[in-house]
Amino acid sequence: MKNGPPRSSSALALALAGALLLSACPEASVDAPDASAEEAPDIGLAPDARTPFSPDPPVAPEPVQAPSLSPCPAGWRLLPGPTADSAAVCEPWPEAGVQECEPDSAHFPGEPGCSRIGADCPSGDWPEDLPDATKILYVRAGAAAGGTGTLSAPYRSIGAALSAATAGTVVAIGKGDYCEDVILRTRVTIWGACVAQTRVLAPSYSNSRGVVSVVGGPSTVRNLQVSGSRPGIWAEGSAVSLTLKDVVIEGAETAGLLARAGARVKGTNVVIRGTHPQTATQISGRGLSVEVGAQVDLSRVSIESSFDFGALVMDSGSALRLSAAAIRNTRSRASDGTCGRGLDVQSQGSAELNGVVLEGNHESGATVLLGGSLVLGNVVIRGTEPSQADVETGFGLTVLSGSTAEAQRCLFDRNHGFGLFIDNEGSRVDLSDVVIRDTRGAPAESQGTGLGIADRATGIASRVAFERNLSFGVLIQDPGTRLDLTDLTVLDTGVNPKDGDRGFGLEVGLGAHATLKRALLSGNHVVGLLVDAAGSQLEAQDLTIRDTLPSLDDQAGIGLSVQEGAQATAERVVLEGNRVTAVMVASPSTTATLTDVVARQTLSEKSTGQFGHGVHVQDSAQLSLQRVLLDGNREIGLQASGSSVTATDIAIVDTHPNACDGSGCPGLGWGAGVLSASKATLSLSRFLVTRSHAIGIELVLDGAVDLAHGEVSSNPIGVGALVSSYDMSRLQQDVVYCDNANDFSADFVPLPDLQITLP
Repeated sequence: MKNGPPRSSSALALALAGALLLSACPEASVDAPDASAEEAPDIGLAPDARTPFSPDPPVAPEPVQAPSLSPCPAGWRLLPGPTADSAAVCEPWPEAGVQECEPDSAHFPGEPGCSRIGADCPSGDWPEDLPDATKILYVRAGAAAGGTGTLSAPYRSIGAALSAATAGTVVAIGKGDYCEDVILRTRVTIWGACVAQTRVLAPSYSNSRGVVSVVGGPSTVRNLQVSGSRPGIWAEGSAVSLTLKDVVIEGAETAGLLARAGARVKGTNVVIRGTHPQTATQISGRGLSVEVGAQVDLSRVSIESSFDFGALVMDSGSALRLSAAAIRNTRSRASDGTCGRGLDVQSQGSAELNGVVLEGNHESGATVLLGGSLVLGNVVIRGTEPSQADVETGFGLTVLSGSTAEAQRCLFDRNHGFGLFIDNEGSRVDLSDVVIRDTRGAPAESQGTGLGIADRATGIASRVAFERNLSFGVLIQDPGTRLDLTDLTVLDTGVNPKDGDRGFGLEVGLGAHATLKRALLSGNHVVGLLVDAAGSQLEAQDLTIRDTLPSLDDQAGIGLSVQEGAQATAERVVLEGNRVTAVMVASPSTTATLTDVVARQTLSEKSTGQFGHGVHVQDSAQLSLQRVLLDGNREIGLQASGSSVTATDIAIVDTHPNACDGSGCPGLGWGAGVLSASKATLSLSRFLVTRSHAIGIELVLDGAVDLAHGEVSSNPIGVGALVSSYDMSRLQQDVVYCDNANDFSADFVPLPDLQITLP
């Protein structure tokens, strides 16, 4: 409703004016705040002004602690954020980016460029750094038949040397291609001359053994290349203990490295590149597969251009540890266009990553599901693309179906859909020192949420930052879902170009529960912090919400909104430079309790010039305020419309007109400290309403106000009322009216819009 009816009760006006004039300005201050107290905000009074009645001031919020991703892993670069509020992050690649390398080389995270895998190729046939005092059998491609394994009479096949080997033997493999089955059954080492010129090739396709099969141990494979139309290296059995050093697995089929049935594999300087699906069925093509209770521990690893999964850990007891590693450019399945995930941990398997980059994969950089567990430290998940089958995917990290994930000092950067998504009962995440930024919408322009948690999942997050994501910085929804956030930063969430809407910093919706301690939400769109829908709950402390921007069609820009039956409690809150209203509480059954709040310099809606309220309560909502400063807002400092508000220790100072130029503008700029309308009930105790542009306190359309222990001063009109049979004693309980041009008026004043559209 834009305008109230004309005022006509002259008898009422005279009675109220006479009553109000009985009070005079005090000669001294009443409960003036201690100017030296750090928690006392400046309410903007001129130094030489008469000291007004001073409610107890709000306590300032504690500052937010930003994420700290340093110290970075060795060789990684610490890059500062683009603004003072942005977090510094650790960059694994040099300024020129990751390099494409020769077949016998790889670019590992933290290194300036490509590094050769293993030793340089020797001038002779065999490796030059073989150990002394060890039994060595020599193999050379094309050697004469009947060799005995000596330098002068080498074996012509690896298999012949292995048949003659005993425990502890080193099989030295000369330069050349070896197209044969290689099966390691005992404690032996096969040692190539160099990766570039020593290749072990599959003689034929097999789905039950690898190019190199390990069925006993402990065994070692080093300084060579494995390739061919079967899995590259297949380690199977609880007796297997395999060490890999300086190994390239190139162009294997179905799986690059397969460990299963209790096998244990460890290694360093390992490259798994270009694994492709089985030719006949076009399925699989995994870089690394850990199955049936196997355990794999690899460092300085590069897994590149696999299909289906870069690395898969697929059942109970199976475990993977990766360090100084990269999983890059995993492609979707050729058979159906799904997957392409960098890492998949499922069915109670586990994985631990440290100093790892997952980049340019598809569907999900990392997925944990079916009770799997994942621990990430110093990990970057970046540039995940949608799968061919589902353009809405491209998530950074996905935690589903009762799984758990921990992430510390991690960056989720330029993924699609969700930077981090947690779903389903029993799923849980624990985040500390994490940055999630620049999450984009998929090609269909869907939302690009930083963190989404839903369907009874739970999470704990401390020192986390969300920057420049799309539609939502953080989205928490569904009954039973809970997220506890400490030291949260949400910056510059963008509007979805598909619908021109959203851009919320943080939403708690559809019955979810969130706790929030120390948070900065700045430069987001439409709503900085939204608590929405029946059953949704927020418990918050130490918040700063500032500079919230409108949607593309100039709607909202609200700092804090609690609506549609939600409940919120918040302590120590500063809201500054938001639009339309700093605080919105709306809808039946919605309740909010706010303590120690400063809302200042709220801006009007740009397109219409209307609004700019400090606090706006409507549609049967209930709000309780204690120790509140509303300073320099526009149109109305505190409005209650068809709702209930109680406020104690509240100062409403310097309420300005809205930004409308006056032509066709409802309210003609207005500028009321307090407005009670549409049967609202509003109670102020220990209050100050001063220097409003038009009216200190306004009652219209059966709105009610109860005043006790306070002051209405320095307004053109102290109280404006258009009500009938109002009990004037409700406005006079230890209330001082002074320095108003007119303590009371019942003249017609056009009203601004009394309702704000909910976002």
